[in-house]
Amino acid sequence: MNRGPCRKLAHLCSLALTVVLVGCGTYPKAEGSDGFPAMHPVTGTGTLAPSNATEFSFVAFGDNQGDTNVPTVMSLIFDHMNSNDPKPAFVLSLGDVVYGKDPQKTSATIKASFEGFVSQVEAAGIPVFNAPGNHEMDDKDDIPNAKMHRLYKETIGDLYGAFDYGNARFIGLNTSGIPPANVCKKLNAKGLECSYISDEDLERLERDLKASSGKTHVFVFMHYPIKPRRPCETLNPAIVKRLSAMFRKYRNVAFVLASHEHLYFNPDDPKNVHRIASYRAGQPERFLVSGGAGAGLDTRPCTKKNAFYHYLWIHVDGPTVRVEIRRIDG
Repeated sequence: MNRGPCRKLAHLCSLALTVVLVGCGTYPKAEGSDGFPAMHPVTGTGTLAPSNATEFSFVAFGDNQGDTNVPTVMSLIFDHMNSNDPKPAFVLSLGDVVYGKDPQKTSATIKASFEGFVSQVEAAGIPVFNAPGNHEMDDKDDIPNAKMHRLYKETIGDLYGAFDYGNARFIGLNTSGIPPANVCKKLNAKGLECSYISDEDLERLERDLKASSGKTHVFVFMHYPIKPRRPCETLNPAIVKRLSAMFRKYRNVAFVLASHEHLYFNPDDPKNVHRIASYRAGQPERFLVSGGAGAGLDTRPCTKKNAFYHYLWIHVDGPTVRVEIRRIDG
């Protein structure tokens, strides 16, 4: 999260606001989908074993930003989740896994910070999929940059993609794609950060959702939120409009998970920071923000009660999805 543009809209704070896994080393696209390419776990975090289960659990969290506290919040999250029996099948990371973007940093030091994240998640002993955030993708001027994309791919892995697990499809989006000229300037003029998903990727998403219509659930995970706590933290509004219309067409889209804001937020129940209502297949899609994995919390008055370290434990049981907010108080 870059707080600069958001300060321009600080007054708004008062507003209430997959690829089938058929073998341990293969992640082909859904047959005939022409959708997203296979998404693999972050380098070094292992391989996701195939499953046809209709009951399983996974974890989601975002915004670690290279947390250097000892012990780190993310390591506490891993300790918590690995103490469960059974353990979650995998982790969805929602981006900003490093601080990045320092104008003094060379490619070597940026790559080293990426490698530091890889080392940390390797130790968890569980497959981790990351949807990159602006801190992985942007240059020193907060604009998505081809060099940052290249370093990320060389070190961490896929920028986007999809996979199947059990009765569900999981689609990871890169919300900091390289934009056409003037896109960032126009967004900044509105007090918004520069986020972008290409037309090509939006068309791929449409094809992927269509091909996944037989799945009980679809989970979309990404960095910039569609429905943030603070309006100025939103994904590019033009893309929000397209995604929202797309998700409404496919009634098996269950949850859209994002971070970017350093807090927890449920736009369907904005005052509740303790519980999330169970979801049943066929209901309208839900949006959640989970950005409490280690970056400095957003404790300004309008967001203070939402600002705590946490992760989401998500349990799929056939047509039902239950989500628990698990706080980290260490």
